[in-house]
Formats: sequence, C-alpha cells, structure tokens
Amino acid sequence: MPHLHRNIRLPADHYVGQRRYFITAVCEDRHHAFTNPEIASWTLNELRKESIEYRFAIDAYCAMPDHLHLLARGLDSASNLLDFLRRFKGQTTRWYAIKTNRELWQKKFYDYILRAGDSGGSVAAYIWQNPLRRGLCTDPRQYPFSGSFTRDWQNLIAPELFWRPHGNKLKRNRPACGGRYRRNHIPNAIVSLITNSSQPPTRNPRHV
Repeated sequence: MPHLHRNIRLPADHYVGQRRYFITAVCEDRHHAFTNPEIASWTLNELRKESIEYRFAIDAYCAMPDHLHLLARGLDSASNLLDFLRRFKGQTTRWYAIKTNRELWQKKFYDYILRAGDSGGSVAAYIWQNPLRRGLCTDPRQYPFSGSFTRDWQNLIAPELFWRPHGNKLKRNRPACGGRYRRNHIPNAIVSLITNSSQPPTRNPRHV
C-alpha cells in the first residue's frame, strides 16, 4: 500500500501576503547535507535568489547539518510562501541530485505563522542561537551558515530571553550543552571555517 502523506498545511490563503513565518525544512532521512560547505553555501545563495524573485525578506536563516531554519517575511500582498518554497526546494533538489544522486529534502516542511504579538527579533535569535545550543560553536557569530539578508544580525543575536517554536513559553538563555551534534563529530571543513576566522562573518547585503 502506498504511503499517504498527511496534509499539515492551513488553507492556502494563509500563506499569501505580508505575513511572517518560521520555517524548518529537514533533509531527507536527516542526512547531514550541510556539513559540506559547498552545498550549504550554494543552497543559501539559491535561497537569496528565490526570495528576491518571490518577494520575501529572509530576516534570519541557519543551515544546520541536517535542516534549515528561516524567518521569512512577505513583502507585498502577492507574496506566496508555498510557491516560494516549492521553487526553492525544487531547484536545490535537482542540483543536489545531480551532485550526489540522492534527495535533499523531506517531502514537507514545518511552518509557524507569527501572530501580531510574536517578536520577530526573538524568533531570529532562536534561529541564530541554534548552533550554540547544539554545541557546534561557542559564539553564534562564528557559525558560517547563519545570517540575515536584511539586517546587521551580529548585533541582534543575544537577548536574555528567546523564542521557542510550538508555542512554548520564552526561556532564559543558557549555555550550550553539546546537543545532538557533538563537537568532535563536526567535519573538519566546518571546524576550519570557524576556527581560522579572527572576525565574525561579514553581514549579508540587504536585498530589500
């Protein structure tokens, strides 16, 4: 019997217009696609390109080893999140399949539509703090695959309180405890990018 994918989406009109979204896209079988710096960088460049095309601001992003977090903001009444992510995932999937002969993404993605009272800054901080919580770095600014296409993110990453998905209450920030990705399991390519830089990564140029 074929496996039927459960529909986890709200009606399509919830994803159109000037809304803000927390997005998580997970790699197929949780494989660590983004421990390869070439693949992570190319994927983020494609994200920038498609976000411009589909009229979305990416206020925060972080490519973790096996998933991608985004804070996306529709820029006008025609901004369509489902079309944007369908295009982005389709383009990156085709390129990745040619390079590796395997799928890049799981079929669906997780989304949370921010409400009027939700702090975009806290959501962004949650995204940028992810490598720190998982033990991949000691300073979020060291992580080479985090950033923003719209703001000077390095000055916005350490509020005392930060947001958590799934409607959990805000928690006090706390030091990393290793998480799922142990430091001694980080590929040498990423360790080199972190440790050989005396300065945090330069901020990304604005596209809006």
